[in-house]
Amino acid sequence: MRILRLAVCGLALLSLAARRDETAETAFRAQALLGPGVWSRVLRISNNQPGRASRFPAEFYGLVFAFEGMLWLYTGLDGTQSLSLVRGRLAADEADPGPLLLAIERGLTNFTEVTAPSPVEGRASPLPHDCFIRCVARWQELQQEANPPVRARLLACYAPSLPEGHTILEFWRDGRRRVFDPYAPTKLKGQPWDGTDDPVELARAIFPPEIIPRPSKVLALELRPGGSRPESPQITVSVAHAQGQRLTTL
Repeated sequence: MRILRLAVCGLALLSLAARRDETAETAFRAQALLGPGVWSRVLRISNNQPGRASRFPAEFYGLVFAFEGMLWLYTGLDGTQSLSLVRGRLAADEADPGPLLLAIERGLTNFTEVTAPSPVEGRASPLPHDCFIRCVARWQELQQEANPPVRARLLACYAPSLPEGHTILEFWRDGRRRVFDPYAPTKLKGQPWDGTDDPVELARAIFPPEIIPRPSKVLALELRPGGSRPESPQITVSVAHAQGQRLTTL
């Protein structure tokens, strides 16, 4: 069964003329943020069809990483998107992500794994388009705590007026629902939404209009406590309609 593609954390697009060393830096910083507990590889990727029709320059760096039974791609250009296309092929995808890159854009024909550290280190500037990466990193931290969550979801929230989505981490601990927003990490949100489990209703309750105006679609990725690597990730799509919400499990 094919997996729905997700593209998140592109609230503001960088120039496609971003230098190679900038994308290398962001890829290595993202890898360090995820830590050794997450399988990841930094790739130097060649694009033989750059131009207005492409989101990518002729050469750039990206971080490919495994999470919840799927392969993902992060770049400093436009954030994180899912790479895996078919369930149950994580090991094969890790061994050869080339066909998955071609599925994103036909020009992404060549890649090389880069093992040397980035030449630019210690930058204090925020990592661009990093909401998904930071949610994954926070989930890793939570599982190491003495009282880990009993349930958790990543919620990728979309609004018609925004080109890409924004991801938050929802988790339950001590009988209470909590939300971690990577763009406001010091303001862990409490639980005024216990009456609903619908992702769209939750997103609309959390975000003020100036941040995400009226989210209309939320993709929810159920997370497995304990660090397991499921071969069949569960992604639920909640779409707002005039008559209410529709949930679809993929």
